[in-house]
Amino acid sequence: MVRAVRLAVEIVWKQINVWWRTRKLARLIWGLPALLIGITAIATHLAATAASHNQAKLFEIYQKAAQSAAARGDNAEAKFYLERLIQFPAASTEILFEYAKMAQLTEDYPRMAATLRTLAPTDRAVFAPAHLWQAVQILSQKTQSRDDLKLAEQHLVHTLKLRADDTNAHRLLGEVFFAQGQWNEALPHLLDAIQYHPGHKLMLAKTYRFLNDPAQSARYAEDARQYFSEESAKHPEDSTLQVNWAECCLLLGQHQESMQILHEVLKARSNIEVQRALAMVAIAWFDSIQLSTNPDRQFQFELLATGIATYPDEIRLFDRMQSLLIESEELSGNIRELLLKNIVEGRAVGVSHMVLGIDAYHAGKNDAATTHLEQAFNALPNADMIANNFAWLLCHMEPPDTNRALALIEPVIKRNPNDARYLDTRGTIYFKAGRYQEAVTDLEKSLIALKENARTHIALAECYEKLKLSDLAQKHRDAAANQSDRNGAF
Repeated sequence: MVRAVRLAVEIVWKQINVWWRTRKLARLIWGLPALLIGITAIATHLAATAASHNQAKLFEIYQKAAQSAAARGDNAEAKFYLERLIQFPAASTEILFEYAKMAQLTEDYPRMAATLRTLAPTDRAVFAPAHLWQAVQILSQKTQSRDDLKLAEQHLVHTLKLRADDTNAHRLLGEVFFAQGQWNEALPHLLDAIQYHPGHKLMLAKTYRFLNDPAQSARYAEDARQYFSEESAKHPEDSTLQVNWAECCLLLGQHQESMQILHEVLKARSNIEVQRALAMVAIAWFDSIQLSTNPDRQFQFELLATGIATYPDEIRLFDRMQSLLIESEELSGNIRELLLKNIVEGRAVGVSHMVLGIDAYHAGKNDAATTHLEQAFNALPNADMIANNFAWLLCHMEPPDTNRALALIEPVIKRNPNDARYLDTRGTIYFKAGRYQEAVTDLEKSLIALKENARTHIALAECYEKLKLSDLAQKHRDAAANQSDRNGAF
């Protein structure tokens, strides 16, 4: 355009110069078309320049207005000006991204989604900040499904394609892979992240533990322990730092130190996160003692009692208390006293009734077992394990109450369609109800996970006899003869 205008100016000047020297009208008339073309080109250029200048000025005005509105927190006004800005050819990708964020703040989700489909599509890498922002939004939700994690993973991978050294993207991708149990994939990203986020050494230590590398796990657990110890001293009010410090000690097998850290925090203030962490330490310490040649049953009981007194809603404490109740006669009185005390004081009532019900069942006291499990279910109607055990007991009563047992187990299986324990229970209920074909379907599925289960093989043998398949019935009897009696309930 500039060359054309320059040429037009030269033509106009040449014609004017010739006419001026000769002063002949014919010369002027002959050069008039070229003169008009040149003048038109010059005028067009001047008009375009003026328009361009006006447009640039208007763009600048809108941009400053959008920035000013955003600084004041007037998101609606900022969005209004950004909406004008994105109409300009000069609008950058950054401005389009700001518009998407402002659309979110003003709850204009359709425009936000439409803009992000352009800036951060899931099938290709386009604009790194938008991909990273999308991932952060997903991971900021209180809970994430597996699909959410996969979507965040896609955006983070796209971010790193465009910005390979983005530490935040590495950190978040390491967390996403860790949450999905993809330890090998998490490792390089966590190694990158710890350069700027030393707290992630704890996650790295756990990753190495899952990868069966105890030396590296201990190395990073010790580094993380040192870091969280120092940070806790600087910020004694931050319970998350102290929970992480205690977890590092736990990874290093320092159970007593871990529990002591959490006890000290709870002396200063009550905190549900710390209470839950102390329960986890009690469980881990209990389990480590259980692996020894001669477990100290009394100390194990005291650990579980401490855990239950601190955080009575952790069902795994009661699970271990139940096993201790069965294994250790000398402690059974203490355990029952603790559970009865819980019920009287209104602490963990449902779970306490459940453990007492299971104990009564094993003692052959079916009436007491039924009462306790009924109360447990009333207190915790959505607790799957309680519903499962109650359904199991109902179908083993005389006569079996298979209708109520099925009503209890069906919602549990809807929530856990592939859990072998619950399929085993429903299969047993079908068997007791004489619905042999349905029983076979559930019991055979449960056997995939509960391989050594004599009782399930016996039930299948009887089902196949009723279905006139004697050869399969005999195979299951043979399998039952060499296996233990493990089942999905009690």
